[in-house]
Amino acid sequence: MTKTGHDKLDTIAIFVRVAQSESFTHAARQLGLSASGVSRAITRLESRLSTRLVDRTTRRLALTVEGSAYFERCRKILSELEDAEALIAQTVAVPRGPLHLQVPHGFGRTVIAPALSGFLALYPEVSVDVTAQDGAIDPSEDGVDASFVLGEPAARGFVARRLTTIGYAICAAPNYLKQHGTPETLADLTEHRCLNYRRQRSGRAREWALSVDNASVMLEVDAVLTANDIQVVHQAALSGIGLAYLMDFLIADDVKAGRLLIIMKKHILRGVPVHVCYPKNQHQSPRLTAFLEYLGTAFGAEPSWSINRLVPD
Repeated sequence: MTKTGHDKLDTIAIFVRVAQSESFTHAARQLGLSASGVSRAITRLESRLSTRLVDRTTRRLALTVEGSAYFERCRKILSELEDAEALIAQTVAVPRGPLHLQVPHGFGRTVIAPALSGFLALYPEVSVDVTAQDGAIDPSEDGVDASFVLGEPAARGFVARRLTTIGYAICAAPNYLKQHGTPETLADLTEHRCLNYRRQRSGRAREWALSVDNASVMLEVDAVLTANDIQVVHQAALSGIGLAYLMDFLIADDVKAGRLLIIMKKHILRGVPVHVCYPKNQHQSPRLTAFLEYLGTAFGAEPSWSINRLVPD
């Protein structure tokens, strides 16, 4: 709305308050203005309309015939405006509409998808559209409310809200370790069959980031199996083909059930952040706010799949 439009609306609101209180002084007190300021506003309104709205000849103000007719219309307009604002406030307060999320494949399948059941039960007017995408994720893509990024976001110019942390560990099936032995040092890995993930965008095999003396060390491994789908690597590890470097949320249930064993525990990489990213100039929608709050409650201080629960530090 233009400044002139705002001025007109403000003047109409002053006139309606004067008409209701039948006093410049009372209207001014209610509006937090001076009586002279209220009087001048009514005079400007009358000048703009080229008609007298208020009869000032009596001790208490009275509306003219034209003023009474104008008051009734203006009162309805302001009432409808208040109703419209109340409706918008209610709409904003209640999460509804589509929620479009970008998530890495493994995190989406294992963490986000299971959380949707409880969330959608709480907010039945929300629908969720999930795009599973590994590699560089762009939170500015049209129609995307937020993107989940494992690690530090590569893109700049976005709000990056830290949601939780994850851990990475080397693991293997018990039958593989029984047949090939358990490596004790990083050098031992060269004697083992390794399984690795190939980044979808670059086509390069992932280096294993391992903790060595409280620092992160990047290790290249020769793999007998490489796949651009982390679930393939996970299943290959379960099948006993070799050692895999996997995230805690993928292997937690398998570790608890004894299907996979975490090895070389002193080299576990802990505390890798998970961020939710969205553009700085984009208001966080009520549905996204509700979803992030729901996830925060569901995860708690330490998610059930956290490496810190699987292998206490």
